[in-house]
Amino acid sequence: MKVYSVVKDSEIEWMGTIPEHWEVKKLKLLGEAITGLTYSPNDVVNKGEGILVLRASNIQNNQIKFENNVYVDTQIPFKLITRKNDILICSRNGSRKLIGKAALIDNQSEGISFGAFTTVFRSDLSEYLFYVFLSPIFEFQIGTFLTSTINQLTIGNLNSLQIPVPSKREQKSIVNYLKVKTKEIDLLLNQKQLLISLLEQQRQSIITEAVTKGLNPNVKMKDSGVEWIGEIPEHWDVNKIKFKFDIRKFIQPSENPTVLSLTQRGLKIKDLKDFSGQHAESYDKYQKVEFKDYVMNGMDLLTGYVDCSPFEGVTSPDYRVFRIKDNTECHDYYLRYFQMCYFTKIFYGHGQGVSNFGRWRLQTDVFKEFPIPVPPKNEQFEVSKYLKTKESEIDKSLELIKLDIEKLKEYRQALIYEAVTGKIDVRDMELD
Repeated sequence: MKVYSVVKDSEIEWMGTIPEHWEVKKLKLLGEAITGLTYSPNDVVNKGEGILVLRASNIQNNQIKFENNVYVDTQIPFKLITRKNDILICSRNGSRKLIGKAALIDNQSEGISFGAFTTVFRSDLSEYLFYVFLSPIFEFQIGTFLTSTINQLTIGNLNSLQIPVPSKREQKSIVNYLKVKTKEIDLLLNQKQLLISLLEQQRQSIITEAVTKGLNPNVKMKDSGVEWIGEIPEHWDVNKIKFKFDIRKFIQPSENPTVLSLTQRGLKIKDLKDFSGQHAESYDKYQKVEFKDYVMNGMDLLTGYVDCSPFEGVTSPDYRVFRIKDNTECHDYYLRYFQMCYFTKIFYGHGQGVSNFGRWRLQTDVFKEFPIPVPPKNEQFEVSKYLKTKESEIDKSLELIKLDIEKLKEYRQALIYEAVTGKIDVRDMELD
């Protein structure tokens, strides 16, 4: 790529050299930073009864996404209504990684208020500054302000940021160049993400087919009598959970328990020294989990999960712990079936409760009567082996795609950095 012929030292280590005719200015000289609206829970109303307030959670992938919206019924100062080309910045969040994330206000998101944990930067240079805010020089400077006790980006911090400033004409060239190039990269990223989604769908389809139909496509089939299972091999049985598994709840207090946390990626050993997550006041009432016990979050059928424990330890008394009656059967085969019932929302369809509050439960009596396909033991192990092989193949493909995604993101960041710091000269760049 073409470079500027004459450069100078910016005298800022992380910015390096810049074109000789560029300047470095503090952000406060380039526009106005405005703190968002402070409102109380009493001000929150239903959609249609108030004005939408953009929050930090509305900033996703440097765009405004209208999800989990909040509406308030309160007096909104005109200054706190977004205008086109305002830059909305996350200034405070529970996750430090999100602080500094920014989105450029477009036609769809103008005329909306913004909340207290966000800041708007308003400037005539907004389109150029937006790319500066996406660059590593912005992330680096923000990182110097965040500490273990200060987890926010203040107006003072924001105003003190050092910004490389080219001429208005060059700013326009940089914006036009980056719009085209980042759009091309984003298209590739979207294609990679779509491929990941398709591979995950393929994984689930393979699992569903194997645990309900077996591996022999030529075997004679019969109706299982269960709608979501459909036909099964003629020599398979259908049984109820209560005849194949025992629910157990054994409380065993321990001074130094191995606490098991159930996530959507399975059971994990909880780090009791890491205080960033939720911790119980006491683990004395946690229930014992032994090797190959099944642990199920039957309280939340939308975001919960089930796993067969590779550990011994204790887990929440709210979870359901159960074990197979015949230990010579294949634990993994039944685990695959149970997990399939989560990701296809079969368990969800049998739940009761208040789903809006994450309390959509599978009652114990319903769980006990729940039907399961029962292949011969040798086929259970064959299905398990087959699925592990297939998953390994899919995981290798996913790993390569995710590596491509990381490289594309790094390239995108590098391109933005080089353009906004004048490491490349895009003034005469031909764009398709």
